[in-house]
Amino acid sequence: SKLYKSIEEFREKLRAELSQPNEEFKSQVNAVINRCQKPGNIPDFTNIEMWAKREGIDRAYFRAIQQMRPGILKHFQTMEDGLKESHNQTKSELADIFINLGIGGLVETENTDFLEAFAKLLAKTNNLPNLARGFQFIASFEIMYKGFMQSYVWQKISEVLPADPMKPINTPDNIDNILTNLEQRHQNAIEVCQKTLDKLGVSVNRTKVSMVEEFADHITRAKGVEQEWDILLSKNRSQIWSQFQELEEQKELQKQWFALVDEALSCKEQLL
Repeated sequence: SKLYKSIEEFREKLRAELSQPNEEFKSQVNAVINRCQKPGNIPDFTNIEMWAKREGIDRAYFRAIQQMRPGILKHFQTMEDGLKESHNQTKSELADIFINLGIGGLVETENTDFLEAFAKLLAKTNNLPNLARGFQFIASFEIMYKGFMQSYVWQKISEVLPADPMKPINTPDNIDNILTNLEQRHQNAIEVCQKTLDKLGVSVNRTKVSMVEEFADHITRAKGVEQEWDILLSKNRSQIWSQFQELEEQKELQKQWFALVDEALSCKEQLL
Protein backbone atom coordinates (compact mmCIF):
# COMPACT_ATOMS: atom_id res chain seq x y z
CA SER A 1 0.00 0.00 0.00
CA LYS A 2 0.99 3.63 -0.38
CA LEU A 3 1.15 4.06 3.39
CA TYR A 4 3.40 1.02 3.89
CA LYS A 5 5.69 2.15 1.07
CA SER A 6 5.96 5.68 2.48
CA ILE A 7 6.74 4.41 5.98
CA GLU A 8 9.37 1.99 4.67
CA GLU A 9 11.04 4.74 2.65
CA PHE A 10 11.14 6.92 5.74
CA ARG A 11 12.68 4.09 7.77
CA GLU A 12 15.31 3.60 5.10
CA LYS A 13 16.16 7.30 5.07
CA LEU A 14 16.67 7.33 8.84
CA ARG A 15 18.75 4.15 8.87
CA ALA A 16 21.35 5.97 6.80
CA GLU A 17 21.84 8.28 9.80
CA LEU A 18 22.19 5.45 12.31
CA SER A 19 25.95 5.60 12.85
CA GLN A 20 26.24 9.36 12.31
CA PRO A 21 26.48 11.91 15.11
CA ASN A 22 23.52 14.25 15.24
CA GLU A 23 24.69 17.59 13.83
CA GLU A 24 22.07 19.66 15.67
CA PHE A 25 23.13 18.06 18.93
CA LYS A 26 26.81 18.68 18.16
CA SER A 27 26.13 22.37 17.53
CA GLN A 28 24.23 22.57 20.77
CA VAL A 29 27.06 20.94 22.71
CA ASN A 30 29.53 23.45 21.24
CA ALA A 31 27.27 26.35 22.21
CA VAL A 32 26.98 25.07 25.78
CA ILE A 33 30.74 24.52 26.04
CA ASN A 34 31.29 28.12 24.94
CA ARG A 35 28.99 29.32 27.72
CA CYS A 36 30.91 27.21 30.24
CA GLN A 37 34.13 28.95 29.21
CA LYS A 38 32.85 32.39 30.18
CA PRO A 39 34.63 33.85 33.23
CA GLY A 40 33.01 34.06 36.63
CA ASN A 41 32.73 30.42 37.66
CA ILE A 42 36.09 30.12 39.44
CA PRO A 43 36.11 31.64 42.95
CA ASP A 44 38.50 34.57 43.25
CA PHE A 45 41.43 35.17 45.59
CA THR A 46 39.35 37.24 48.04
CA ASN A 47 36.71 34.56 48.55
CA ILE A 48 39.22 31.74 48.96
CA GLU A 49 41.25 33.81 51.42
CA MET A 50 38.10 34.57 53.44
CA TRP A 51 37.07 30.90 53.49
CA ALA A 52 40.59 29.82 54.43
CA LYS A 53 40.66 32.18 57.42
CA ARG A 54 37.27 30.98 58.56
CA GLU A 55 37.44 27.24 57.80
CA GLY A 56 41.04 26.39 57.00
CA ILE A 57 42.72 26.04 53.62
CA ASP A 58 41.57 22.45 52.98
CA ARG A 59 37.91 23.32 53.41
CA ALA A 60 38.31 26.50 51.38
CA TYR A 61 39.74 24.47 48.50
CA PHE A 62 36.96 21.88 48.75
CA ARG A 63 34.30 24.61 48.88
CA ALA A 64 35.71 26.22 45.73
CA ILE A 65 35.49 22.91 43.86
CA GLN A 66 31.90 22.41 45.01
CA GLN A 67 30.90 25.83 43.67
CA MET A 68 32.50 25.25 40.29
CA ARG A 69 30.75 21.97 39.51
CA PRO A 70 27.13 23.24 39.52
CA GLY A 71 28.36 26.39 37.80
CA ILE A 72 29.31 24.23 34.82
CA LEU A 73 26.46 21.74 35.02
CA LYS A 74 23.70 24.37 34.95
CA HIS A 75 24.54 25.17 31.33
CA PHE A 76 23.83 21.62 30.16
CA GLN A 77 20.23 21.70 31.33
CA THR A 78 19.38 23.93 28.38
CA MET A 79 20.10 20.98 26.06
CA GLU A 80 16.68 19.54 26.86
CA ASP A 81 14.97 21.86 24.39
CA GLY A 82 17.34 21.03 21.55
CA LEU A 83 16.90 17.30 22.00
CA LYS A 84 13.12 17.65 21.97
CA GLU A 85 13.27 19.84 18.89
CA SER A 86 15.33 17.27 17.01
CA HIS A 87 12.86 14.47 17.77
CA ASN A 88 9.84 16.67 17.14
CA GLN A 89 11.19 17.37 13.67
CA THR A 90 11.24 13.63 12.98
CA LYS A 91 7.72 13.28 14.35
CA SER A 92 6.62 16.15 12.12
CA GLU A 93 8.02 14.40 9.03
CA LEU A 94 6.16 11.25 10.03
CA ALA A 95 2.94 13.18 10.55
CA ASP A 96 3.28 14.58 7.02
CA ILE A 97 3.17 11.06 5.60
CA PHE A 98 -0.27 10.44 7.13
CA ILE A 99 -1.57 13.93 6.41
CA ASN A 100 -0.53 13.73 2.74
CA LEU A 101 -2.47 10.49 2.41
CA GLY A 102 -5.63 12.15 3.71
CA ILE A 103 -5.53 10.45 7.11
CA GLY A 104 -4.94 13.81 8.75
CA GLY A 105 -8.57 14.61 8.00
CA LEU A 106 -9.67 12.29 10.79
CA VAL A 107 -8.48 14.75 13.42
CA GLU A 108 -8.83 18.52 13.50
CA THR A 109 -5.27 19.53 14.24
CA GLU A 110 -2.06 20.99 12.89
CA ASN A 111 0.90 18.88 11.77
CA THR A 112 2.83 19.09 15.03
CA ASP A 113 -0.10 17.79 17.07
CA PHE A 114 -1.31 15.17 14.61
CA LEU A 115 0.36 12.13 16.20
CA GLU A 116 -0.90 12.99 19.67
CA ALA A 117 -4.41 13.76 18.44
CA PHE A 118 -4.54 10.56 16.40
CA ALA A 119 -3.28 8.56 19.39
CA LYS A 120 -6.14 9.98 21.48
CA LEU A 121 -8.63 9.09 18.76
CA LEU A 122 -7.36 5.50 18.59
CA ALA A 123 -7.34 5.17 22.38
CA LYS A 124 -11.14 5.46 22.27
CA THR A 125 -11.41 2.37 20.07
CA ASN A 126 -11.32 -1.21 21.30
CA ASN A 127 -10.66 -3.09 18.06
CA LEU A 128 -7.46 -1.36 16.87
CA PRO A 129 -4.90 -2.39 19.53
CA ASN A 130 -1.78 -2.32 17.35
CA LEU A 131 -2.55 1.08 15.87
CA ALA A 132 -3.46 2.48 19.28
CA ARG A 133 -0.25 1.09 20.78
CA GLY A 134 1.93 2.41 17.97
CA PHE A 135 0.55 5.93 17.93
CA GLN A 136 0.54 6.15 21.73
CA PHE A 137 4.17 5.00 21.71
CA ILE A 138 5.37 7.70 19.34
CA ALA A 139 3.11 10.47 20.62
CA SER A 140 4.52 10.10 24.13
CA PHE A 141 8.11 9.35 23.09
CA GLU A 142 10.69 11.75 24.50
CA ILE A 143 14.45 11.92 24.60
CA MET A 144 15.78 13.82 27.56
CA TYR A 145 19.06 15.18 28.81
CA LYS A 146 17.90 14.55 32.37
CA GLY A 147 17.68 10.88 33.22
CA PHE A 148 19.88 9.83 30.31
CA MET A 149 22.87 11.96 29.34
CA GLN A 150 23.03 13.78 32.64
CA SER A 151 24.18 10.64 34.45
CA TYR A 152 27.19 10.24 32.14
CA VAL A 153 28.13 13.90 32.41
CA TRP A 154 27.80 13.87 36.19
CA GLN A 155 29.98 10.78 36.52
CA LYS A 156 32.77 12.30 34.44
CA ILE A 157 32.70 15.80 35.90
CA SER A 158 32.73 14.45 39.45
CA GLU A 159 36.00 12.67 38.68
CA VAL A 160 37.59 16.04 37.93
CA LEU A 161 35.64 18.07 40.49
CA PRO A 162 35.08 15.55 43.32
CA ALA A 163 31.85 15.78 45.30
CA ASP A 164 32.51 13.33 48.14
CA PRO A 165 33.91 15.09 51.24
CA MET A 166 35.06 11.73 52.62
CA LYS A 167 37.52 11.22 49.77
CA PRO A 168 40.75 13.10 50.48
CA ILE A 169 42.14 15.47 47.86
CA ASN A 170 45.54 17.11 47.99
CA THR A 171 45.23 20.82 48.71
CA PRO A 172 47.84 23.14 47.14
CA ASP A 173 49.97 24.89 49.74
CA ASN A 174 48.84 28.49 49.15
CA ILE A 175 46.00 30.48 47.62
CA ASP A 176 47.87 31.39 44.43
CA ASN A 177 48.54 27.72 43.76
CA ILE A 178 44.93 26.89 44.62
CA LEU A 179 43.74 29.37 41.97
CA THR A 180 46.08 27.89 39.36
CA ASN A 181 44.87 24.42 40.26
CA LEU A 182 41.21 25.46 40.11
CA GLU A 183 41.67 26.95 36.65
CA GLN A 184 43.16 23.67 35.46
CA ARG A 185 40.42 21.61 37.08
CA HIS A 186 37.78 23.88 35.58
CA GLN A 187 39.19 23.49 32.08
CA ASN A 188 39.57 19.72 32.50
CA ALA A 189 35.97 19.47 33.69
CA ILE A 190 34.67 21.32 30.64
CA GLU A 191 36.75 19.18 28.29
CA VAL A 192 35.61 15.93 29.87
CA CYS A 193 31.98 17.04 29.57
CA GLN A 194 32.48 17.82 25.89
CA LYS A 195 34.13 14.46 25.19
CA THR A 196 31.34 12.64 27.01
CA LEU A 197 28.61 14.42 25.07
CA ASP A 198 30.42 14.05 21.75
CA LYS A 199 30.41 10.28 22.30
CA LEU A 200 26.71 10.40 23.14
CA GLY A 201 26.00 12.32 19.92
CA VAL A 202 25.62 9.09 17.95
CA SER A 203 23.04 7.82 20.44
CA VAL A 204 20.77 10.79 19.63
CA ASN A 205 20.31 9.52 16.08
CA ARG A 206 20.07 5.93 17.28
CA THR A 207 17.26 6.91 19.62
CA LYS A 208 15.48 8.75 16.82
CA VAL A 209 15.82 5.80 14.45
CA SER A 210 14.69 3.26 17.03
CA MET A 211 11.67 5.45 17.84
CA VAL A 212 10.52 5.33 14.22
CA GLU A 213 11.44 1.67 13.77
CA GLU A 214 9.34 0.50 16.72
CA PHE A 215 6.45 2.78 15.77
CA ALA A 216 6.52 1.38 12.23
CA ASP A 217 6.63 -2.18 13.55
CA HIS A 218 3.44 -1.63 15.54
CA ILE A 219 1.50 0.02 12.73
CA THR A 220 2.71 -1.92 9.67
CA ARG A 221 4.08 -5.31 10.72
CA ALA A 222 2.30 -6.43 13.86
CA LYS A 223 -0.03 -9.41 13.72
CA GLY A 224 -3.49 -8.33 12.59
CA VAL A 225 -2.55 -4.72 11.90
CA GLU A 226 -3.57 -4.90 8.22
CA GLN A 227 -7.11 -5.76 9.27
CA GLU A 228 -7.03 -2.85 11.72
CA TRP A 229 -6.15 -0.44 8.91
CA ASP A 230 -8.96 -1.94 6.82
CA ILE A 231 -11.43 -1.33 9.64
CA LEU A 232 -10.22 2.23 10.25
CA LEU A 233 -10.02 3.25 6.60
CA SER A 234 -13.28 1.64 5.48
CA LYS A 235 -15.12 3.27 8.37
CA ASN A 236 -13.73 6.69 7.43
CA ARG A 237 -13.28 6.21 3.68
CA SER A 238 -15.34 9.19 2.53
CA GLN A 239 -13.65 11.56 4.96
CA ILE A 240 -10.15 10.38 4.03
CA TRP A 241 -10.89 10.39 0.31
CA SER A 242 -12.28 13.91 0.51
CA GLN A 243 -9.15 15.10 2.33
CA PHE A 244 -6.88 13.28 -0.11
CA GLN A 245 -8.64 14.80 -3.13
CA GLU A 246 -8.36 18.24 -1.59
CA LEU A 247 -4.63 17.76 -1.05
CA GLU A 248 -4.15 16.51 -4.61
CA GLU A 249 -6.07 19.51 -5.95
CA GLN A 250 -3.88 21.83 -3.90
CA LYS A 251 -0.77 20.16 -5.31
CA GLU A 252 -2.13 20.52 -8.85
CA LEU A 253 -2.94 24.20 -8.29
CA GLN A 254 0.53 24.73 -6.86
CA LYS A 255 2.05 23.03 -9.91
CA GLN A 256 0.02 25.26 -12.24
CA TRP A 257 1.04 28.34 -10.28
CA PHE A 258 4.74 27.50 -10.52
CA ALA A 259 4.33 26.87 -14.26
CA LEU A 260 2.77 30.32 -14.68
CA VAL A 261 5.57 31.94 -12.68
CA ASP A 262 8.20 30.17 -14.81
CA GLU A 263 6.40 31.29 -17.96
CA ALA A 264 6.24 34.90 -16.75
CA LEU A 265 9.94 34.89 -15.88
CA SER A 266 10.78 33.42 -19.27
CA CYS A 267 8.79 36.17 -21.04
CA LYS A 268 10.51 38.82 -18.93
CA GLU A 269 13.95 37.48 -19.88
CA GLN A 270 13.00 37.55 -23.57
CA LEU A 271 11.85 41.17 -23.29
CA LEU A 272 15.12 42.13 -21.63
